[in-house]
Amino acid sequence: TMRSVKTLLLFLSFLSVMGLARGSAEDCPASCENQGLTIHAQCSLAECSSCDICTCRPYCYQNDKPWETKCNWNNCKGCSECGAPKKKPNILLIFADDVGTGDIPGYWGNDNNGIVDMPNIYDLVNKGTTFTDAHSTPLCASSRYVLLSGNYQHRGRLPGGSWDLGNPIQFIGNQTSIAQVLRDEGGYHTAMMGKWHMGGLIPSATGKTSTRTTDSLSNPNNNWTLPLVEGPQTVGFDSSLISDQGIQKYPYCFFRDGFLTTPLDDVRVWDRGTYTMPLGQSMILQKGEGTTGWDSTAYNMILVNETNRFLDDHMENRPDDPFFAYVALGAAHVPHTPPDYYMDGTKVAGERQTPFLDIMKELDLVVGSLVKSIEDRGLADDTIIILTSDNGGLKNQDSQDVGHYSSGPLRSRKGSIYEGGHRVPFIIRHDGVFPAKERRDHLIGINDIFATLCEIAGVDV
Repeated sequence: TMRSVKTLLLFLSFLSVMGLARGSAEDCPASCENQGLTIHAQCSLAECSSCDICTCRPYCYQNDKPWETKCNWNNCKGCSECGAPKKKPNILLIFADDVGTGDIPGYWGNDNNGIVDMPNIYDLVNKGTTFTDAHSTPLCASSRYVLLSGNYQHRGRLPGGSWDLGNPIQFIGNQTSIAQVLRDEGGYHTAMMGKWHMGGLIPSATGKTSTRTTDSLSNPNNNWTLPLVEGPQTVGFDSSLISDQGIQKYPYCFFRDGFLTTPLDDVRVWDRGTYTMPLGQSMILQKGEGTTGWDSTAYNMILVNETNRFLDDHMENRPDDPFFAYVALGAAHVPHTPPDYYMDGTKVAGERQTPFLDIMKELDLVVGSLVKSIEDRGLADDTIIILTSDNGGLKNQDSQDVGHYSSGPLRSRKGSIYEGGHRVPFIIRHDGVFPAKERRDHLIGINDIFATLCEIAGVDV
């Protein structure tokens, strides 16, 4: 907790004031490197009092990495072993949709021995720290506000969240998003890809506020030469590619940096139903307008490609700055429309007992692609990777019939105040900083992400 960290720092300052000698990491006896002891306990040992690690923040005392590596970690830059302050860590935040603790490895005894083979998420479990008592709100829109604002949901405009374009954005007053704080005070390059679900006003052609309708795109009262009045670009994201409702609802289109990406002459009305598209069987749940090429099976792969585009742009134009990439997936919200094949050629649709289980496989492939995007660019040691979800799992009866329970043994599901409605997966990886293959049972909430990331980035909030 923040309080314990502050107490620890005061203790370390006391040691320094008392004039304890500093030595190099190599001068520390073996007993000081005992990972079974806290840094507080180690520094209390007489034979450890000269260890330089006793003046470093707790992230820096782990001895499984050389000091040359540790000095690249933002949280260790104050150690005397290190020179000038180093670059702050990058952040990749993967926000799954309707994924419960029973859906993925790392929970309820699932060591990737569940119905769906998920090696990429299991690899994240083995390289990171898994929190087993993490919580969101029971619903999608409210959790997105909680995640981005660091507030409880009732501190926003509507306790249940702002669901649709045409409604004012959920942020009120002087509230700021994690993206805005990291960008403006931490120098981060920020981007969002995926499901927005935070409200926002539609640009008007008449000067009057427009509301979302089934014909929002072709409605002459709307002026789509202008950006969304309230969107990701107004709350701190340097770049964004979003859909308002993910894949579940109209308008079936994307907005880049607030601007509609679909030419108005390429807009059509989609009736409820299933459509054969190039990548699979796309599905429309509610009649409404969208682009003629809308394909719900392609959604998550589009987000992967957009993330790669952002990373390439970042490394070309802002390589010395840290980045914050927020990827809000469509998986595993309805409609469950897995692609026939993933972008790497893996067969997805029809390979498991239910479409939902196929979507779980796609989720694993997407997480693997996003992590690989970081690793292939040599950014793994400098990037915090977080995987979590907006609420508890779904009640998918067909999948339950074959033994898959999205909330594990927990009572109820998404939308419920029972624990199955809001206990969510939460895995965090930062190589050499957070322990690998570890589990934590502390109670945490996705609202804690805001302050935690700000502290790591050295930003006061």
